[in-house]
Amino acid sequence: MKELSAQGGGKSNMPEVIVVEEPEATATATAKVHDLDPRVNVIANYMTIILSSLGLDINDPSISETPKRVAKMLLSFNEKFDPATLLKCFETNDSHDVGGVVAQTNIPFSMLCEHHLLPAVGIAHVAYLPNKGRVVGLSKLSRLVKAVGKERPTLQEAIGQRIADLMSEHLQAKGVMVMISAEHTCMTCRGAHAPGVRTISSVVKGIFRDVPHARQEVIEMWKLGGAI
Repeated sequence: MKELSAQGGGKSNMPEVIVVEEPEATATATAKVHDLDPRVNVIANYMTIILSSLGLDINDPSISETPKRVAKMLLSFNEKFDPATLLKCFETNDSHDVGGVVAQTNIPFSMLCEHHLLPAVGIAHVAYLPNKGRVVGLSKLSRLVKAVGKERPTLQEAIGQRIADLMSEHLQAKGVMVMISAEHTCMTCRGAHAPGVRTISSVVKGIFRDVPHARQEVIEMWKLGGAI
């Protein structure tokens, strides 16, 4: 909420204070949606048992809301979406191809590893070669990466494959390339205890897989975008 001052036209020399309501952040709105999800209480009940088993006092004011916080966090990585709506194409002249390769770099995303339910954060680089003028809005590629990361607990390799498959299916692209680089807390906070290690995975489909110079063009574009 912001307070804006404006000089009033009356006798008082004091500025008039105008209160402007700001729109709620997306994260806050999502949290409110989760408040209505009956799964919150189910997950929270199990988390209460887990915390108690760890010897924590569930009545401690610092911990009492933790079960619901964890439940909402887990549900934030279980958000379904409609790929057909997200990747709705602009139909241009079908009689000829329009332009060349479309590439984007450094798309931020987060995910939850299905092995340990620990988060990973990273960036994705995507590219596709349109087929007969079928192109998609530029923001849709970033939205797709983020949506797939939040769809369900999964593996990094599966996220890259899912992004590539959806782009191939809904854009009917001649070729698709996806590269993901992420740091996994299941490696930094447990197991190997190796902070700073990044896992890189890629998926190459269509003309980019079959024609080396087409694949190299994407790599050069990603380099230009600061990806490599």
